[in-house]
Amino acid sequence: MNTIRYKTLGILALIFVSCFINVLSADTVAQHPILYQGLVSYYEFEDNFADQLGRNDGKLNKNNTSSFVDGLIGKAFYTKDQGTHISLGPDIILARKSFSIQVWVKLDYPRFKHNVHFFQFEQRSVKDENLVVASIENHVKLAYHWNDINGPEVADFSKWTHIVITADFNEYNDIGRSRKIYVNGELRAEDRMQGGIFIGTIGQARIASSCEDTRFDNLGIWYRSLDATEVSALYNDGKGLAFGQLKGSQPSMQFTNPSAGQLLRSDSIVDLKWNAEGRPLSLVNLEYKADNNQWQLIEKNIPSTGSFLWKVPYHQSDNVRLRLTDVSNGKQYTQQNSFSIKPTVVSISDVKWITSKSTPGHRAQIRWNNTGRIERVKIMYSVDGKKWELIDASTENDNIYVWRIPWDLKAESFKVRISDITSNTDADSGIIKVDRK
Repeated sequence: MNTIRYKTLGILALIFVSCFINVLSADTVAQHPILYQGLVSYYEFEDNFADQLGRNDGKLNKNNTSSFVDGLIGKAFYTKDQGTHISLGPDIILARKSFSIQVWVKLDYPRFKHNVHFFQFEQRSVKDENLVVASIENHVKLAYHWNDINGPEVADFSKWTHIVITADFNEYNDIGRSRKIYVNGELRAEDRMQGGIFIGTIGQARIASSCEDTRFDNLGIWYRSLDATEVSALYNDGKGLAFGQLKGSQPSMQFTNPSAGQLLRSDSIVDLKWNAEGRPLSLVNLEYKADNNQWQLIEKNIPSTGSFLWKVPYHQSDNVRLRLTDVSNGKQYTQQNSFSIKPTVVSISDVKWITSKSTPGHRAQIRWNNTGRIERVKIMYSVDGKKWELIDASTENDNIYVWRIPWDLKAESFKVRISDITSNTDADSGIIKVDRK
């Protein structure tokens, strides 16, 4: 048996992603139109290695006796020789993304030392990073950077077997992180991701078998985590779904958040939302425009899930719009009604003296909180609340400052003031008693 190293799930997922979309029936698409949503690459293996989305066409590594034979739907790729692999293209990237990978596999002559695997050729260390689908014991396993998830034993890989692996990753919310293995439409293994998705380097994604006589069909990849209902729809009672059945009518687009005239504050996190009627989009570029300025990129190549968390930039405008661009065909959808962006109201509060002693000549910490964009502050102190002495005319607003109390301070108490240099907004501490012991 060839030794297989389990290291990087991200890499593995890259390869898997190319395997996920060929299994939809017309009836299923009508019931589950979002199956096209978030799709990155899809390979039907209909006498070629073309990516049906036109992004990452595959290529056979050598001329040999491999061929295209009868598949689950139409044709399938048949590996006759050991070591044959298909390079799927370098642009499948799963770092810090939710994803799903689907593939149908059939072993014509199952044997003890048979492994079907997906891997990425790691450019830095010149090693193969593997994701084993059908292992020596006929188990399904997801290799995940030394942290594997072991799936079930599959009774008979001599029949077409549907395998789906999903990972749910939300960088804003750890609660959503999970990874799952589905076999023939059923959830067979699940656990929580530890430490998020690790991906080493991004090299050439490949699919291969360690032995001959293996068939691959309907390989697809999504930049989102499919749910159990969607996986069941793709399995389709063992019949699968063809890529063409994923396509419906051309979509129409409507942004639902922010709404017309809504006010957003700079530096806040806003959930941008949109709806697509008809066939949902796959990958999109998301942009915004304020007044008559040029369009500014928010994020490119994101799955069109209908939602995106956006940190609102610093602007002051009552005429801001969003725009989505379908990566597959360049068609653009511009928000009809504008919204507003205004700077967050600047304030300084909770100026505190964080030191047990206030002895002249000793160092002490001053802390404060603020809202809005404050880049630099001025710090002063006063012994009578009328005349203010300068501590620092301009320092970075990191909400903490270390100050050495003057040796010659004669007063019994004092206050500290923090001021925003730009807006002159300020706040004072309470009375700080001088400790002379």
